[in-house]
Amino acid sequence: MATPTWLTTAQVLEHTELAVSQQAVKKAAKRYWERCTTAGTTPEFVRKNSAGHWEVRSDWALFQSWRQRGADRAGRVRERHEREEELTRLRNLCAKQANRIEELEAALANLQGGKGSVPAEEPGEGTVPHKAAGRGEEPNEGTLPGEDTQADGSESAKGTVPANIFTDDAALLRYWHEQGKPSRRAFGEQIGMSKSWCSDHLKQAQQTA
Repeated sequence: MATPTWLTTAQVLEHTELAVSQQAVKKAAKRYWERCTTAGTTPEFVRKNSAGHWEVRSDWALFQSWRQRGADRAGRVRERHEREEELTRLRNLCAKQANRIEELEAALANLQGGKGSVPAEEPGEGTVPHKAAGRGEEPNEGTLPGEDTQADGSESAKGTVPANIFTDDAALLRYWHEQGKPSRRAFGEQIGMSKSWCSDHLKQAQQTA
């Protein structure tokens, strides 16, 4: 065990991490001194130096309790700072991840922009409208291609998605009217886009129409 030393009030504050005020140290020393003198005993842990200022001994139980309190408080402050730093690091990481998510969503939206497009067929293959729609069925004999496109909500009209509707809101609005004004969700499933994308672009087209 270290040899006890006498500490001034300023040194007490330093050793206790300011867990106790200078005034409190002086009051405690004075009370202890008065108790001892009243009892007729010599104060063991408190004295006055040549300048008349209080000094306390480092092995005084009260000083040790102040020191422990200071250590506990310093530990809590240190832990709080560490947690604040960790929280800041996590927030920065989340912000970076959020930016990355936005970038990926934008890239995905660009890729989905051409999802519903049907590649142009080479001339001379003899492909009929029903096959271009992906049905692969022979048209009924005597049926003219124009009859399919004139009927409201026909299979041929729903199967072939014009490529320009993904870049031209006006074309998108016309195509939506041609399909019988289906719900945004149904229309989105038909052209391979999300409901929100259809809603946004149809709204823009209607505002500028």
